[in-house]
Amino acid sequence: MVNGDEIIEVPEGTYKITVANNGWGGSGEYTVVRNETTQVSLEDLKGDGPSFCLITFMVTVPDTHVYINGQEVDVTEPQYVQYGSHSLKVQCQGYTSWNKTLVVNSESATITLELESETGTSSA
Repeated sequence: MVNGDEIIEVPEGTYKITVANNGWGGSGEYTVVRNETTQVSLEDLKGDGPSFCLITFMVTVPDTHVYINGQEVDVTEPQYVQYGSHSLKVQCQGYTSWNKTLVVNSESATITLELESETGTSSA
């Protein structure tokens, strides 16, 4: 997470920088040279927006409930999700529920949702 005019020290090399925030996002490749300052303008990376990702969920356990930002989604259909950070919650009776932050910054993605049973074994 970058806020304002921050300086981040990284080793020399070439980096792909991707940004996503509230539907806006993009990527660029930047080369960092030893003992030089490389400036990256997030304005240049924001792209045309808002942008959405088509997410396909692969569910390994029937009757799994998936929530994005508190709203249940139909995992049998691909979902358009706006670029940015979202809360992801997965629940299924007899399995350990979990919450994660989902960072969306690509045109499409497939997410496999594996659950661990309350007895400690993973779903296949």
